[in-house]
Order: sequence, then C-alpha cells, then structure tokens
Amino acid sequence: MRNLMVALDDEGLVESLIPAVVKMAQDLGLGSIAFVAGGQVALPASASAIGLPFGLMAANENEVRRRLTLLAAQSKMAANRLRSTWRSDTVDDPTRFVLLQVDRADLLVAPQPRRPAPGFGAIDLARLILRAGRPVLVAPRAQAALPMTRILVAWNDTREARLAVASAMPLLLQAERVLIVGVGADSQSERLQQVADYCGLHGVYAQTKVENDVRTGDEGQALLDAADDDASTLIVSGAYGHSRLRELVLGGVTRDLLQQETRPCLFSH
Repeated sequence: MRNLMVALDDEGLVESLIPAVVKMAQDLGLGSIAFVAGGQVALPASASAIGLPFGLMAANENEVRRRLTLLAAQSKMAANRLRSTWRSDTVDDPTRFVLLQVDRADLLVAPQPRRPAPGFGAIDLARLILRAGRPVLVAPRAQAALPMTRILVAWNDTREARLAVASAMPLLLQAERVLIVGVGADSQSERLQQVADYCGLHGVYAQTKVENDVRTGDEGQALLDAADDDASTLIVSGAYGHSRLRELVLGGVTRDLLQQETRPCLFSH
C-alpha cells in the first residue's frame, strides 16, 4: 500500500477526521496523501423554471470555489510532514469527480454522510463503493483516531468477502488481533479456517468465530455485536454481495454497517 486518497465534503473534517487519517498514513509508513473534493454547483430545478438570473449561478460557483480554496489550504496544513496533493473542481456530481481520481489510489477514505444536511461535496457512498474498484474505508466524521490494532473480518462465502480479505492484507499485517466472524445458518467453521489459513500464509495469525444462531436479516447487527464484544477498532467486509436494490428494499449487512457510526469499516466490492 503506497497511495492513500481522502474524499472531503466539508471543512469540518479538517479538525476531526483528517488528523486521524494522517496519523493512520504515518503508521502505515506512507509518504504521501492525496485530498480530493468536488464542490457541487447546482441550482434547484424550480430556479431555472422561473427564470432566475445567471448571476445567481455564478455567485453560487464563486462561493463553492472559495470553500474549496480554504479546504485545500487547511488540508495541506493538516497533512503535517506527509507530502500531500490536492485535486478539486466545481462539479454537478461530486461522486463522479472522486471516481475519476481513484485510479491513483490503493485505498480510498471517505467520511460517513453528514446528517441531517449533506455537505457541499456530498458523496453517494453506495455508488462509490460499487464503482471504485478499490477498497473504501468509511469512517465516522468525528473519528479521533483510526487504529488498526483489532480487526474483525466479516465473512460469508462470496467473491466480495474474498476481495475484502485480500485488499485488507496490508492492514491485517499491522493488527495485534484479527478475528474472522461468520454469521448465519450457512456459516461453517471449516470455511472460516480456510480463510484463517490464507491469512497465515501472509504472516497474519487470525482466530475464527461462527455465529449460527442468527435470524435472516439480523446478520449486520450480529456483526456489530461481535465487534463490540471483541473491542474491534475496524470491520473489514465485502460490500453488496446482493444487488444494491435488494439491499435497499430488504436490508443487508452493507446497509447496516454503513448506517452505524461507532467504528470505521473497510468495504470491497
């Protein structure tokens, strides 16, 4: 792992999440960090319908550029001794702008959505995870630190879970404890042990845990409970093993993990 990219959507992250990301990059031995922000410039549909003047759009764009300039200066200062780069623009789709930059990154870090109101560069996390082709670390906005000391790997027998384990290997190597957890009636201790053996080939000692007594639909909460019990500082998980539409309608582990605000989660699709 060499290149870390952080997607920013709000100036408030400079005092909360960015220092934690910078410290994580230093702990991983990275020498550089990239910040990316797409400031959204958009007028409500009703505005064009009633013929508001073009100057209103120009003023909106000028304000977004001012905020991006401020965010760039603050991010560079927060990067401390790390070499940093900045990429930003005024756009109508911040998520697409971030996706256009991600080819240069081994790992993408994104904050959880801002509630209740989105930031001026608000990102669609589901779309980002589905299309990035890179692991995406989603972190609570006010995360003071991102320690990789105790990692819980959420396992099910899917392509996404296998990609998640492989993508997270540089982080697993840094961890003091790795616990692989399978939830649901289909979880088998033999399959989890195979994953642990794979980790062992890379020098990672991993323990396993099977939670069979979990009702369908409660898998996400069961993983969060297991993370609480183990005091895990990071959850590693495949994302959207089912279609995104099915997850939105019926629920799913990815949705449950994205909605929690307790600990960071590393997703791979």
